[in-house]
This record gives sequence, structure tokens and C-alpha cells, in this order.
Amino acid sequence: MSARKARTEAAAVGAAPVDSEEKDVKIPVEAVDDTEANEAEAAEAAENQVEDSNKEATMTEDEMVEAAIRAGEEAADNDFKLKFEQAQKELADVRNELDAAAEAQKAAEDKAKDATERTARLQADWENFRRRTANERIAERERATEKLVTALLPVVDDIERAIDHARSQELHVEVLKKYYANMFALAQKCIDKLGMKMEFTNMGGGIGVAYSTENDTDLDTAALGAESAAMLAELRQKLGGVRVIIETGRYAVCTAGYYVTRVVDVKESYGTKFVMVQSTLNGFIRPSLARLIAAYLPEGAVAKGNEPLFTKMDAFDFELLTDETASEKVNLVGNLCTGTDIMAAGITLPKAKVGDILAITKAGSYAYVLTPVQFSSQPAPGQFLLCADGSMIAE
Repeated sequence: MSARKARTEAAAVGAAPVDSEEKDVKIPVEAVDDTEANEAEAAEAAENQVEDSNKEATMTEDEMVEAAIRAGEEAADNDFKLKFEQAQKELADVRNELDAAAEAQKAAEDKAKDATERTARLQADWENFRRRTANERIAERERATEKLVTALLPVVDDIERAIDHARSQELHVEVLKKYYANMFALAQKCIDKLGMKMEFTNMGGGIGVAYSTENDTDLDTAALGAESAAMLAELRQKLGGVRVIIETGRYAVCTAGYYVTRVVDVKESYGTKFVMVQSTLNGFIRPSLARLIAAYLPEGAVAKGNEPLFTKMDAFDFELLTDETASEKVNLVGNLCTGTDIMAAGITLPKAKVGDILAITKAGSYAYVLTPVQFSSQPAPGQFLLCADGSMIAE
């Protein structure tokens, strides 16, 4: 008999009436049945577990290994499925990121393309502007040049006239006067035609010195001053406080200077007497340079003045400082090893001896500054200033 049936019967017996009278009795059959059902299920589960335990106890070793393998395979398969699902998700995320990057790249490329096109347009506009303004500047320059040339034509004429009459070493009053008049007219036209603000007018130099005692006449500076005074007054009246500058140049210093050297040898060769002095070509080059220029002229040609290198052949006087009264014709040469070191040829001097002093006149201008003083490693000449009181100042 089953446990459920026994419990049912027991409940029925316990529910019998004490007396014989019939009474209504409520028996909790359903509740009893539920409890019995739950107990029955628990009993069956226990029986099944016992059966499973008995069955496991009866499994062979091979069956247990096979069961373990199946369990491992199931676990691995589940793990693979999980990782595969994760990989698929990650792949989807990466694809989404790639899509977003591609869209960003396209947007950047479109932006760069737009910037490139705008830059090209701006560059083209700039080139057009540059060409246009360049053409405008050229046209404006041409117009300005035309105006300037028109205004300068009379000025250039005056300049050419001034140049025609302007040269260094001028000894004629009329030539200098005409030159000054042209310069004054040029200054006036620079103001009138070009609108220049004149601060000063430099008349330049050009006042000459009578180098040759036989062929030159001293410039009459008093007459030149009288002739120029009226022009100067007129210029200042027209131009206001414009300063007028005249460069005296050699006129103030030429005759104030002497080149002094010493005789180092006297000899005669083939009937010609030579007086050799120290440092000529490399001390005071102008006398030797005059002879060098003359030597390259065609026969019979006369050398023209080419200031400041050459004035004329007889521009310098040679004075031998000696008490000797007898004289002789000599060639005056230097002590350098060059055939061009000749200061004078066929001149008459007192008889010279070694140690005598030779002075050359008109050495106050274009002397030291034009001379190659370092030529042939010779000692450079000294420079001395002789004062009015007799004292001397060395360089």
C-alpha cells in the first residue's frame, strides 16, 4: 500500500463521529491530497537520485572519460561561441569607426579642395592686380619721364655749355667767367623747372697755376673776382640765401710745396752725364709721368694737359742747393731699376756731387697722393710743414 493511501485511510478513521447522530463534517481532503502529492514527488526524486547514483556507480572508466570529453567539448564550444560573438561585435564597432573615418576624410578632402581652389583664384587675382599696377606704374613713369626730360632739356643745354668751358688748370678770366655764368643759370633752372630747393651751388675748381715760367701767365684773380661779383649778387637776389662754393684746389697749395731729395750718384755714359737722386718715381711721380706720357706720343705730337696726371713737360723746376757756380747739361734720373724713372733730360744744373740736395718746385698738390710710395720696397718720403715762424711739423 502506498504511503498516500495509508495516510488517506488514517485520516478517514480519525474523522469518524463520536456519537451516532449525523452531523455535517468538513474533511480537508484537498489539503491532505496536496501534502501527500508533494511528499510523493519528493520520494520519487529521491528514488531517481538513488537510481542515478547507482547508475553512475555502475559506469565504466571509459564511459566516464567519454563523458568528461563530451563535457569539455560542450564547454569549449560554448566558450568559442561567446568569443565569436564578442569578435563579431568588435568587428562591427571597427567597421563603424572606419565608416566614420572615411566620412571625416572625405569632408577634409572636400575642405582642402575648396581651399586650393580659393587659393588659386586669389593667386590669379593677385597676378592680374600686379600686372595691372605694373603697367600703370610703367605708364606713369613714362609720363613722368617725359615731363622730366622736357623740363631738363634747357638744363642739360646749360650743363653741356658749362662742361665745354670747365676744365682743370684754367688760367683765362673770360673762360672762368663764362663757366660761372652757366653754373648760375643752371642753378636757377633747377629751381624753376625742377622745383628743387637749392641750399648751395658748388662752382667746382678749375682755377689754374702757372706751371711753366716761360709759357704760362698767372691768373688775374682780382679781375676774376670783379667780374664774378655782379653775377654773385644777382644769384643771391634770385635764390635767396643760397651759399656759393668755389674750390680753390691746387691754386692755394701747389706752389707752397717742394719735393726734396738727395743726390746718390753721378756718372757719365756714352757722353751723357747722369745725376741720380733717391726716390723719384716712388716719391714724386708727376715729373717722371710727364716724360712717360710724352714718350708714347707720335713723333711731333704735343701732349695736351690731362689733369691731374699731366700738365706739361716744363711744369716743374729743379733746383740744386749748392754753392757750385759751374754748370753742365745732365739727365736727372732716379735710383729704381726701371727705364721710366727719368725726371728730366738735357737740363742744365750746377755740377752736382753725391750728397747734394735737390728741390723740385710745385709739389704742393697731387704729389704724395698720386705717388706709388710702396713701389720697389723703397722707403716712403716724409711730409713736413714749415711754419711762418721757422718751426717745422713732421707728419
